[in-house]
Amino acid sequence: MKILHVIKTIDPVHGGPAVSAPSLAAAQAKQHHQVSLAFMYSKDQKKGIEKTKNNIPYFNGIELVLIPNKGIKDKVLAISAVKPLLNEIRKADIVHMHGVWDPIVLLSAVIALIFNKPYVFSPRGMLDPWSLSQKKWKKKIMLTFFSRYLLNKSLFIHCLNETEKTLIKPLGLQCELRVFPNGIFPEKIKDNVDKNIFFDSFSQLKNKPFILFLSRLHYKKGLDILIDCFAQVTSQIDNLNLVVAGNDDGELENLERKIKENNLDSKVHFIGPIYGDLKYSALKNAECFVLPSRQEGFSMAITEAMAYGCAVIVSEECHFPEVSEYNAGYVVSLNADAFSQAIVTLVKNTELKNSFIYSAKNIVTSMFSWHRIAEEIILAYQVKKGSREALN
Repeated sequence: MKILHVIKTIDPVHGGPAVSAPSLAAAQAKQHHQVSLAFMYSKDQKKGIEKTKNNIPYFNGIELVLIPNKGIKDKVLAISAVKPLLNEIRKADIVHMHGVWDPIVLLSAVIALIFNKPYVFSPRGMLDPWSLSQKKWKKKIMLTFFSRYLLNKSLFIHCLNETEKTLIKPLGLQCELRVFPNGIFPEKIKDNVDKNIFFDSFSQLKNKPFILFLSRLHYKKGLDILIDCFAQVTSQIDNLNLVVAGNDDGELENLERKIKENNLDSKVHFIGPIYGDLKYSALKNAECFVLPSRQEGFSMAITEAMAYGCAVIVSEECHFPEVSEYNAGYVVSLNADAFSQAIVTLVKNTELKNSFIYSAKNIVTSMFSWHRIAEEIILAYQVKKGSREALN
């Protein structure tokens, strides 16, 4: 099968979809399908794209369609993408778009309709109520007059979990909603990652226990709530630190102000984005991973934390109920009190923490393998595509 994936970017500083979409493509290529990946590209993204390539197994099996981003016309209309997308979609058996609002994604759907090519949308959390409330009127207008029509023509909408499916249902879309989670490559999980790698890079943290936040610094990730929570935690566990790993996406200045107000300057450490063994070493050393998000589709960071033996504490809005269902960590209400209570309980109870870690590893390897997920999505393409052809 010839599969074309389309996404705005694969630079990981732009969040989880920039990693999960190419991971799915790579897993499909591993199963001997002809897989292409089209995305917008600018010179300042070169390092980030290289990190994505180097950290995804089987990435070399994907044919890349790099489309230069030449400025405002491409940002608004993806003009540079027209010719390469016409060429790639003409050859494809299926087109899989990641996102909803990006011009390159919408353009791909229009071209697929012109060539009568079946396609799938993966909204990746962009159609749930919280996301729709951001830039509300712009999205409402687009959904009413343009995007809804394109979504309705999908073979199916790829939801990341049952919660996302439930949240999308009130939109009344006329196509099937199917659930396939994000995953991890089991062969990437290293039990023997050197714990010293992290401390060699950040010697100021050596011998200091810490909790870890691993995501971009954006309002929706709830770091402001985590700072309030951490202020409470330090009153009970004096020597604990907070490590914030991720690129600034508009929140750093606000967070630094909040940290000073709470006299936490010496205990909160912003270390920037981390990748590969450095990230895995951080997870191995952390007391726990914490993500108080206001909204998530399916967090790759949570999945990786569980895979690498780090107990997790996440908000209900992360939509990852398996964490509590399988006793792999805490899922708590989105407020500082709930998070601080969970952190203190976990950090003070080594036996509990170890039981969470054991369960988490088993969940990831049994339920969230990219190989199994890719196989299931391929089957869904084939079944839905066959049904549509029979109707025609």
